[in-house]
Amino acid sequence: MQSATPEDRRAAPEEEPPGGALPPALRRRLEAKAVPVEEARSLEEALALGELRLVDLEDPAAVPRGWTRRGAAELLPDPTPGRRDGAVETNLVRKGIFAAGHPSKGSSEQLMLRVLATRDRLGEIRRVDEDGPSLTEVEFQTACVICTAWRALETPLATTLPLTLGMICRELGWPTTGQRLHRVANALSALKRATFAGEIWDVAKGEMTFVHEFGLVQEWSAGTPNRPGQLGEVGFVAITNWLRRQLAGQHQTYYSRELMRALRRPSAKMLLPYLESERFDPAGPAGTRVKDWPVTEELFATIGIADSRPRQARRTLARAGEEIVERDERRRWLRIEVEPRGNGWRLVAERRNA
Repeated sequence: MQSATPEDRRAAPEEEPPGGALPPALRRRLEAKAVPVEEARSLEEALALGELRLVDLEDPAAVPRGWTRRGAAELLPDPTPGRRDGAVETNLVRKGIFAAGHPSKGSSEQLMLRVLATRDRLGEIRRVDEDGPSLTEVEFQTACVICTAWRALETPLATTLPLTLGMICRELGWPTTGQRLHRVANALSALKRATFAGEIWDVAKGEMTFVHEFGLVQEWSAGTPNRPGQLGEVGFVAITNWLRRQLAGQHQTYYSRELMRALRRPSAKMLLPYLESERFDPAGPAGTRVKDWPVTEELFATIGIADSRPRQARRTLARAGEEIVERDERRRWLRIEVEPRGNGWRLVAERRNA
């Protein structure tokens, strides 16, 4: 069969992409901004790339379904039982930048930590912003929702996600009350203000790299209602290019959204993704995998336990492990315990091979 010539390919009609064809005026505007039009061939992709906002559209009927409030809610359906359907960028799990509870401001400004996975090495992380609020497990969970929504969007170049405060509340297992919506708004604002410096795993370089400044959230909006002559916007979160590159490079840790919602202890919510990020020993005769870690100040910092009393910190860690095992209805986690070993203590976790 004779292959098509370049002229034939140019003459062939293009298949209309999902989300509606890109209007000629918008196509010209993207070209003027040096945005390759093949990267945003539809309204939906232009919105995800952050090159278009809903207020730029004049026709409400032209809004892609995924960028309506009802369509955006479909981005995060109910958790799938037995599946690790949540995602979070792995540095956020291992680098100790979130605290389980409400630490003092001083304890959140700079944290020394050790990356405990064998393929990583010692590193330091610190806050660059001087007056930003502490980041607690609520901010961590909000970051998890953002990463999960990015993955569900299935657009590797996306930096803007259709997310409402109500969607984040529901993902956290919260009622959409005014108080809860306000807390989520504060979490997004805290993530926007927070900037960090330190050694992180750079997915592009495939090695630990010192980054002088990086953040997570670039912009967010709770959304606006429709007004006469102007189309309102669904809420959105715009992530930084650093976070997008890391997620697009598959530097993600997967966890059970079902189990995360069931957990109540802040330390348990921090511990679960951390355990999922670790490589366990090969499965034994019973078909289970086991791993243990030294219980040290570095481990407490990584998981976000800020208590300066070692005995109390160990108790908090042990109770977090107990809750994960107790609430895991799928029985993936068989035991997570703090045990004495020699002159110290070890965190021991055993899980099924699935």
